[in-house]
Amino acid sequence: MSHPPRTLPMSRTAGPAGFVNVLVVAENEGHARIDRDFLKKARIFGPRVVFSAAKARAVLERHGADLILCDGRLADTDGLSFAAWLKAQPGLKTIPVIMASVVNRREAVLDAARLGLCGYMIRPYSEATFFKYLEMARAMRAFTADVATAFARERRSASETVPADDKSDAARAPELPDEAPRHYRLGLRRLAARDYDGAAVAFSRATAINALYVEAHLGLAETWKAKGDERRYREAMKRAAAACARARRFEELRDRFVELLKKDREGFNPFFALGNESQRARDYAGAVTAYREALVLTPEKGDIHIELGKAYYFLRRRDLAVKAVTRGLGLCGEHAEGQALLARLTGRDPEALLPMEAAREDRAATLPWAVRVACRVAGVLTEGLYKVRRLAA
Repeated sequence: MSHPPRTLPMSRTAGPAGFVNVLVVAENEGHARIDRDFLKKARIFGPRVVFSAAKARAVLERHGADLILCDGRLADTDGLSFAAWLKAQPGLKTIPVIMASVVNRREAVLDAARLGLCGYMIRPYSEATFFKYLEMARAMRAFTADVATAFARERRSASETVPADDKSDAARAPELPDEAPRHYRLGLRRLAARDYDGAAVAFSRATAINALYVEAHLGLAETWKAKGDERRYREAMKRAAAACARARRFEELRDRFVELLKKDREGFNPFFALGNESQRARDYAGAVTAYREALVLTPEKGDIHIELGKAYYFLRRRDLAVKAVTRGLGLCGEHAEGQALLARLTGRDPEALLPMEAAREDRAATLPWAVRVACRVAGVLTEGLYKVRRLAA
């Protein structure tokens, strides 16, 4: 259905996100009204509204824009085709674009990511989702004003701090901690422009300055994914998960991990990998935390439940171990180690896990004598505390 373009008087005052000149390219008046309402909540008033790609191009030629909200379907084309045209225009490709669509297909989300859009919202979208992508658009726009100067400054900085015969990150002169956000914003800018090598350099510098900068690790992961480097993508995702766990920011950044998992056809869960590493290091409490966070991202993965049960088993939390392993077996069916663990936990076969425990004892035997004694004392104390707690309960 075609609609005449509608132009509203524009506010001269930017909202908190810093956007004044906003263009809404909507499928219909109902969607436009919803988008305007959410913009009002962000104190962004008077967006220009059109209902076709042709009208949007005309408005952009006359007025430009500093943010575009685009529907997945338009009167004369689809939103992704319009976004692809926009990103091919030298004078327009830096405008942040947020897509809002009723189409919930993995391919569409991947296409939006490849085009460098700020976000792909599924209608009806929530206020939290809208503000998340609005903040991402604001961050990506931070360097738009003078991008040529920013690129020149980065090149000059690299030539001054890195000797000609040593291009490694370690050779750079130390930078102040507040430089990390600047490199992160530059990484977002270069990622949006599909300058993946430049984005990788910028995000790497941000993480070198601040190892707990989770957003920069995620930006680096997204960059490697866009370049098709699966190994580096997984390494960056594991570092992001580790930094997230250390900074205790999982609840805050959960949606960012979910978005990246949607783009990963293999479904690599970095918190599962982190839990496995913690379990190999016998940090069972850390493994439990990582596995629980992994299950928030992929709750239907039976293997994660079983590994969580194993960590609980080594922590002597039999009730939680039984619950986790039972859930895991219900999801993945045949799983020899899970079945053996459940048999041991329920008393049906007390010898079921001897090989696994023997392997653990073999690893412990390689530790220094003093460390083995300390571990045994800690185990006795822990078991005593659990008994006191159970009696008190």
